Amino acid sequence: NTDVNTTENDADNTTDNTDVNTTENDADNTTDNTDVNTTENDADNTTDNTDVNTEVNTADNTGDNTEDNTARAEIDLTPKRAVQGQDDVLVQGNGYTANGSAEVYLKPVDGPVIEPRTETLAIANETISLLAAIAVPGENITTVAVDENGEVSFRLPSSGYELGDYTVTVIDNEDPTLGDSDSFTVVPVEDGAADNTADNTEVNTDANTEVNTEVNAAENTDVNTADNAAENTEVNTDANTEVNTEVNAAENTADNAAENTGDNTGDDATADNPVVSVDPGTVEDGDSTTVTGEDFPPNTEVEVQLVDPEGNAVGDPVTVTTDDEGAFTTDITVPEGSVAGDYTVDATTEAGDEASADLAVTNGDDNTGDDATVDPTVTVDPGTVEDGDSTTVTGEDFPPNTEVEVQLVDPEGNAVGDPVTVTTDDEGAFTTDITVPEGSVAGDYTVDATTEAGDEASADLAVTNGDDNTGDDATVDPTVTVDPDTVEDGDSTTVTGENFPPNTEVEVQLVDPEGNAVGDSVTVTTDDDGNFTADITVPEGSAPGDYTVDASAETGETATADLTVTAGSGDDNGADNAAANGADNASDNTGANDADNATGGNGSTGNGSTGGNGSSSNGSGSLAQTGAAGTAAMVGLAALLLLAGGAGLVVSRRSGR
Repeated sequence: NTDVNTTENDADNTTDNTDVNTTENDADNTTDNTDVNTTENDADNTTDNTDVNTEVNTADNTGDNTEDNTARAEIDLTPKRAVQGQDDVLVQGNGYTANGSAEVYLKPVDGPVIEPRTETLAIANETISLLAAIAVPGENITTVAVDENGEVSFRLPSSGYELGDYTVTVIDNEDPTLGDSDSFTVVPVEDGAADNTADNTEVNTDANTEVNTEVNAAENTDVNTADNAAENTEVNTDANTEVNTEVNAAENTADNAAENTGDNTGDDATADNPVVSVDPGTVEDGDSTTVTGEDFPPNTEVEVQLVDPEGNAVGDPVTVTTDDEGAFTTDITVPEGSVAGDYTVDATTEAGDEASADLAVTNGDDNTGDDATVDPTVTVDPGTVEDGDSTTVTGEDFPPNTEVEVQLVDPEGNAVGDPVTVTTDDEGAFTTDITVPEGSVAGDYTVDATTEAGDEASADLAVTNGDDNTGDDATVDPTVTVDPDTVEDGDSTTVTGENFPPNTEVEVQLVDPEGNAVGDSVTVTTDDDGNFTADITVPEGSAPGDYTVDASAETGETATADLTVTAGSGDDNGADNAAANGADNASDNTGANDADNATGGNGSTGNGSTGGNGSSSNGSGSLAQTGAAGTAAMVGLAALLLLAGGAGLVVSRRSGR
């Protein structure tokens, strides 16, 4: 047991086993085993490389390696030398019709089975032997079942046979062209020491010589275990075929001799890399998928782990043991509440064999997030609060049973006060109160809700200032403007207010120059931005002057705008003319009448009366020209009365004389 069988398979290989089994399997292969062990097993195969080559070796096989590479039935007998009365001969076959049956024939051999016939001389010798055995198979001793893999397996007790050579033939009942023959020899007890049988246990120790070859079949128990391990001795020669599974493990490289080709796993093996698949390939969080692994080492523990898109393990791993074929099946569950994304399912053995499969994780209706179909939402009630007061924050469609941080943010984007942490319920909803710190500047704030996984939503919150936090403490004072800013009495102006508390009633009042309210006030409600527009009318007949329009919110905010009121054009002319004409007429008429009356009085012959009438007529004409009908009429009437009185006085005096 030299260094030939070490893991490294280094330069210490013996003369008969040089660089044949190295990773490269290069030109150093010996004369009888040139490129036999290369991956391609190509045309360089030699005459001596016969039944070792498997079905994958096609036209490159030499003349001595024909029927081994065809799809046909084959049987193999173990041991080839059976001790009479002690050993059973194990017959194993494959290539038969699956789930069918086959006939077993036994025939003693005294030389050739039959003499070659003329019509078969052109056929290869081994083909003649096979056809001859099938043509004259011997005694039909039993019928055996063929399993689903097309294989047969049964035993022949040597105790029932005489010493000598025997041929066993197995022919398929469904397809008689499928058949094969093999031979064994029954030997006496004294000759059987070196021929270890299939049932041998501790007999096959490392002291057994090279004769312990084909005996080491798959049924050997302790033979192929501890003593036939990775450091297999030279005993493990070309007779160890692919049925020797655990022996020819991945670690067995140089231990397997030159004739062991594709059956020896490792660098020269034909085994595929392990693979993993999941079904279904897309699941919601909280659901499971079935993981199937193939081509892993047989009877080996495999750890199956779900991994998120960032490469982090999600949930606990599942440990499963592969079967004799290196396959396994197990379920793995995506933890409820997992973020949607592209995950992987990783399967790993302790020896480092590994494989992965992709798994898409989605979120159900009750478990939303950034990748979900429904985005989370947040609302506040009320939507407008004074500093120092609270609002109720309600969130929906967040991941279930997840912590959410709720933060008040001012108009400049700065966090205000401490955040509130709340956990969502099974539906991904939450409700919590948040307080606006007293003294906060009025304005448009937001309430932001965020999870650690990045789910987020916001709601607007209008913050106003109470009675104790107005004026200087506010960032912007309310203002009022009027358009037009000069109107006649009876006309209207449009009042525009800005920067008042949002959604608040404002009373708009017209005030005269003496500070008295004029007319009824107008009540209007500001919009979400604290603005309003309203019309106010100057009552007809209001005295001209400098008025103001005052706006007052119910929360105490005020603002004022100037408004100039003028009199209408008709009212101004009437008043001015009345005043002017009254004064002028009184002066003019008085003088005129006095003069006229004096002249009329001097006319003793009646001219005064005539002159008075003339003056009166002239006076009437003069009054009529003023255009002030009422005033002029009164002045004229007074003049007439004076004249009449004067005339009467003259008549009376004359009568007395």
